Amino acid sequence: MSPNKALEKQIVEEVIRAGLLPQGEIDDTSESPDIRLTTPNEKIGVEVTGYHSSEKERQRTERFENYFLPKMLKRLREVGGRDYDYLRGTIYTREEYFPSSSRMEDKFVEELVNVIVNDENINNTKKSNNRKRIEINAFSGYPLLYKWVSRIICHWTEYVDEPSWQWGPFTVRFVGLTPEKLKEILDVKREKVEGYRKKSFKKLNLVIHSGMHLVCEFGKHNEYEISQLQEACKKELENSGFDVVIIFNSRLRQGDILYNSTQAQNTVCR
Repeated sequence: MSPNKALEKQIVEEVIRAGLLPQGEIDDTSESPDIRLTTPNEKIGVEVTGYHSSEKERQRTERFENYFLPKMLKRLREVGGRDYDYLRGTIYTREEYFPSSSRMEDKFVEELVNVIVNDENINNTKKSNNRKRIEINAFSGYPLLYKWVSRIICHWTEYVDEPSWQWGPFTVRFVGLTPEKLKEILDVKREKVEGYRKKSFKKLNLVIHSGMHLVCEFGKHNEYEISQLQEACKKELENSGFDVVIIFNSRLRQGDILYNSTQAQNTVCR
């Protein structure tokens, strides 16, 4: 399974757990739409798309999710053992830094894995399942980490399917989904809907998610902000061709239904 497809499946599983999609059998072999969700009553096509504040952010996020993270997790297992499949964390950079080449990325991963595996607090809490917050902020002897990383926050978890590691600057700026960006996403996706309808899907749902990169995250929307977004994009949501449009914060595992064609009014779900 490709990293992109694995992420799409993971996002849909989390959206189901959040109660924003019905329980059903997930088929991730589809490409158009991204996921086929089969429930006892209907077949739902789910299109999954990430939100990025800029093209630069999109490229950085994709490189982290598709190349850096798999490489880091593989090396963690090789050096520390399979227990490290259950370690989760966030790497806070001093600015919006990302290794500029594969060679630099390899060196960065090696330093990162060694500082994690050799941390006394991490080793002392291994398998404790208490989700104790562990901070690493001393990087003497690790030149790349010393230069670019302000701290690493991590914890052990019981579940290997929890959202994995994240990457972002120390000062997190929650971008949020603007009406302009939502309209742009709906406009791009609208072109695909007609083809999906021909594939006998009873429903078509669109999930817009924040990915795993901190600077792309949605802030936690409240009802007032959601209603503003719904009002500003009312026409575009109604004409999108999707039966349900969902936004989802991948890190907080929370989302909102922006539009539901089967209801008289747009609803907000928590």
